[in-house]
Amino acid sequence: MIVASGTSKRHLTTMANQLQKEFKSISKRPVAIEGLTNGSWVLIDGGDIIVHLFDAETRSMYDLDNLWASQISPKDSIV
Repeated sequence: MIVASGTSKRHLTTMANQLQKEFKSISKRPVAIEGLTNGSWVLIDGGDIIVHLFDAETRSMYDLDNLWASQISPKDSIV
């Protein structure tokens, strides 16, 4: 699971579209994207990898980082 932030709806949309292209080129499987019309939280299901893209306010509100912190060992975290 990857959690990242964007600075605007346009930024989130651009990141999601680029990730969709990359996932498709690597896995050759369909990639599901949810939330593009909302613009505050975009979910990309790349099969083995799930990506959550948030604006700052929504990321703070849902706080997935802390929700999952106890489930991830320091060696598994890249940040």
